[in-house]
Amino acid sequence: AGGFSEEMIRMAAGGFANTLCTNSRDLSLKQCIKWCRLWNVPEDEEGDYFFEGSYKVLVDYLKRDVQIETSSPVVKISYPDDHMETKNNGTVHSSTGDGAGLVKVRTSGGLSYYARSLVITSSPHVLKSGIMKFHPPLSTELNSALNTVNMHNIVKVFLKFSEPVWPKDLHGMIMTDKDMLLPEVWFRNVGDKAVEDERAKAYCIGFTTADFASRLSALPKEQVLRQSVQQLDDIFSHLEPRHMSADAVNDKEKHGSGGSSRQSVSSVKKPSDAYLGGMFWDWNPGHHPFIGGGYCSPRAKTQAHLIEMLSKPYGKHICFAGEATNLPGATAHAALESGVRAAGNIHSMLKQRDIEESESD
Repeated sequence: AGGFSEEMIRMAAGGFANTLCTNSRDLSLKQCIKWCRLWNVPEDEEGDYFFEGSYKVLVDYLKRDVQIETSSPVVKISYPDDHMETKNNGTVHSSTGDGAGLVKVRTSGGLSYYARSLVITSSPHVLKSGIMKFHPPLSTELNSALNTVNMHNIVKVFLKFSEPVWPKDLHGMIMTDKDMLLPEVWFRNVGDKAVEDERAKAYCIGFTTADFASRLSALPKEQVLRQSVQQLDDIFSHLEPRHMSADAVNDKEKHGSGGSSRQSVSSVKKPSDAYLGGMFWDWNPGHHPFIGGGYCSPRAKTQAHLIEMLSKPYGKHICFAGEATNLPGATAHAALESGVRAAGNIHSMLKQRDIEESESD
């Protein structure tokens, strides 16, 4: 393949395609370049942080004073057809359907809700699947934009251990061996946060998407967990002293040639000896039809900019939000940023409509 070794091709699959929730056939070079630029910014400009109380603190803040309906999937959205205005004797008329200029949302339970404007955060999978009907149908241009992205499955494997079974400065790995089940893993030590009687002091998360996820989800649960632990056993059986520090140069500068803060290889327990149990979760459309996968990735050989159509107001009543509408997408903060943008668009739309209505009076 263009002079690249098989090992490099596998590295691209595990390091880029898997991370971007796509396969090597559809992997977008432009998307890879965007993410490389984001990954390589100076450390003082970018960080990887998490909420102390998990994302629950953010959800609790955002849901205050908001009416939330659960177990009420939307099956139909009817909206004024701003795209098909017709002139009759010099007067412009818009077909409004139900609700005289309002958007109507109907749920699977038969309830209907009306609003002046609507923000839709459904994934491209849902918008393309027909689960949610639109009246009138979404435009050809918007459907073309949706077809420029894939939304593949994600499967996460959670393994818990009685203690960390990896070098203390190791945060994650990309693995390329064709016989390995997990192409990417992340490590988390929680010994300082676990309650006293909690045996689990460390976790390993296996992250698989697209083709990797399909292979894993076809296997029995116990086989997945067993092979995942065996994979860690195999990897860490090759540990050497030079692997035990994240930065050997700084380590030498801090402690001199005669001293070192490195762990010893023998101090790292064999993963299978510290393994306590695990589980995995599958985000495929069968399990989560109203999500339909992990996150979106632009398809190679398509016009990647078309998906940006979803970031703009659709007519005078609808806006879309979600990670897919905010390139390069894929992350929680991309989804949050899209919500801020959509709220601003809705505010401007309502303000403009108020002006137009007051002038018509």
